[in-house]
This record gives sequence, structure tokens and C-alpha cells, in this order.
Amino acid sequence: MKKQKTNQNQNLPSQNMHSGHRARMRQRLSNGDLDSYQTHEIVEMMLYQAHKTKDTNALAHALLNKFGSITGIINADVSELMTIKGIGENTASMIKNYLAVFRRYKMEMMQNKKRLSNFNDVFNYAATLLEESTREELIVVCLDGRHEIINVKTWLGSVNRISILIREIVGFCFASNAVGVVIAHSHPGCLAKPSNNDLNFTKLLLASLRSIDVSLMEHLIIGKDEFFSFYRQGLLEDYANTYYKTFGITDVAQNLLKIED
Repeated sequence: MKKQKTNQNQNLPSQNMHSGHRARMRQRLSNGDLDSYQTHEIVEMMLYQAHKTKDTNALAHALLNKFGSITGIINADVSELMTIKGIGENTASMIKNYLAVFRRYKMEMMQNKKRLSNFNDVFNYAATLLEESTREELIVVCLDGRHEIINVKTWLGSVNRISILIREIVGFCFASNAVGVVIAHSHPGCLAKPSNNDLNFTKLLLASLRSIDVSLMEHLIIGKDEFFSFYRQGLLEDYANTYYKTFGITDVAQNLLKIED
């Protein structure tokens, strides 16, 4: 009997190797020790909600090995996540929920920025919202006459295309009582070069907004390590002049909300 009891005791360390692990992880969080977490530990904790008692360390490493980073994991499709053994539909859906939470968090943080006073403000605001985009994404920022942000909306597309009707944007800006509008969209992994569709879309949007007395102040394209500014390239001014000449409008300077360098 003593020998059998000794053998059972020898098995206890391996059975309890992860005993208290979650409690220790959460204690570090409670202590504010955020910077000490390694990437795989953060992924482990992300998985706690879906796996109430299961050790998530191996799953975390498997996800990182396949997708390379937390950003890669969260931006992966549900079907891609489910290729990892141990990741079912519920877990994959839970991971995708983090994307919605992070987007809302980032949007609300950026909305604490009350005013876009100059080009640097506009660029930093748009780049922060779009920097992690893996699909084409368009944001519309509505401003009042003091350049203060009054509303923001995001439209999501596919890897290389986004479909949106001009009237959707115009309707949103009108409902927001906007005086000026900044738009920006991402070219993930590509050059920040406007396509013919981008050029035509911007020209039509500017004219449509001017018809309801709203100024299109900027259209930024955020690419990989570069950007394109319709404002700085003088395209918005060219489009506006064409619009004014077409409708015989001459006294427009006082009615424009402009961006400053």
C-alpha cells in the first residue's frame, strides 16, 4: 500500500503543472504589470473566455505560429482560425469579437480628439484608425465650422475593394449637420496611389457635398508606409473650381471650410 501511495504522489506534479496559472496571470493584470506579458500570454488570456478550464498555452502558440501576430490572429477569417486544431466555430467567433471591441475602443479614443486644426491632425487621426487595416476601409469624419469632430463612420470592404454609394456618405453628413468632411481609406499592403475609381469617386463626392453646402476638406489614401493626399496634391481645389465654373458660382471663398498646413 505504501508503494502504491508513493507512485500516486509522483504523478501529482505533472497533473498540477498548470495549477494556479490563470490565477497568477490575472494577478499580474490586477497589479498593473501589463508590459511584462509576452505575446503568447496575451493570446492565452484572449482564449480564456472560450475555454473556461482548458490550458490555452498550446493553442496560443499554434495561432501565433500560423498568423504571426495578435493582429494577424484577430484579422483572420473564422474559417482560417478553424484550421487550428482545438479552435471551433465558437472560439473563432469569440476571437473575431475582439476585433469589434478594439475598433470601437480605438474609435472612442480618437473621438476624444475634439478638433482637427491642421493637416497633421487630420493625417494622424486617419492613420491611427486605418493603420492595422488588412482590408480596404473607408472612414468619414464630419466637422463643424470650428473643425471640431461631430460624427465618424466606418465602411469595411474586401482585401482590395470597397463598395459604397455616394448618397450613403452624403446622407450621413447631412444627418450629422456637417460643415466640413474628411474622408480616408486604406490600401492595405499596396501603394497609396489613387485608382481611376478613386479619382472619379472623389470628384463626384465633392460635387455632391457642395450641393448641400458641405466642404470636402481632404481625401487621404493610407498605404503601406506611404500616403496620398488629394488636398496636398491640389486635386480638391481643381475639382472645386470645375464644379463652380459648371454652375457659374463665383463667390465661394467665404463658404468653404478649409484645412491648414
